[in-house]
Amino acid sequence: MEMIVLVIAASTALSAFVAIGVGRYRAGKSSSDHNSVLGYFFSSVGAFYSFLLAFVVVNTWSSLTSAQTNIYEESSNLPGMYYNVSVFPDEHRIALQTTLKAYAHAVIDHEWPAMDRGEASPEVNRLLEDLRRQVLAIQPQNPQQSALYGAMLGHMGKLAATRRVRLNQAHPSIPTPFWIGLIGGGVMLIGVGMGFHAPKIWMHVVLMAVLALVVSSSLCLARTMDHPFHGGIKVPPTAFHIAIRQMGESP
Repeated sequence: MEMIVLVIAASTALSAFVAIGVGRYRAGKSSSDHNSVLGYFFSSVGAFYSFLLAFVVVNTWSSLTSAQTNIYEESSNLPGMYYNVSVFPDEHRIALQTTLKAYAHAVIDHEWPAMDRGEASPEVNRLLEDLRRQVLAIQPQNPQQSALYGAMLGHMGKLAATRRVRLNQAHPSIPTPFWIGLIGGGVMLIGVGMGFHAPKIWMHVVLMAVLALVVSSSLCLARTMDHPFHGGIKVPPTAFHIAIRQMGESP
């Protein structure tokens, strides 16, 4: 978060500094025709760039929201399996319930820091395999157990599927060349704005600083949201804390 604030502040300050230099260089010069020509170009380029930037921000926000929804869907399978296995013999019930709690803790303690680096946790991989093996080892003995066993298989499949989605969402969805184009477009837009002539230097400085602030903050916001498990707006493992409490244990 400190780096984001530094980038926004630096870009805003640099734009203001350059605008002061440009304003002093053009002091006393008339540029009404010059402003008229630049105005049409700036309007066209600015409209296109703002549409592109808005699309990126909306897309990254949608990805962040989708990651949050997927996490709650994944974690909800744990209490479901935990209580479905309660009708089975203790040899299966105790082992599976213990592994379910260990899985939730491992996701919080190991996989969340690993996803910050775009990786998966070997410990969670191992526990997921243990869950599969323990579920498949159960043999239903009556209609009630058969019904709950079918539900457990459904939860097991959803747990694995939603985890795969979560690990995939730990990687940025917008490619690097696209970011290069966005940053380059923002620099060009500010550069064109520097060509305008204002009656007062301070007016031009304020306009350029505001433009740089809006462009840089929007880019930084989109970049942060493109990494749902990294940075200042990363998704917390709150859903797994809730699942642990639902399984009767303090998170």
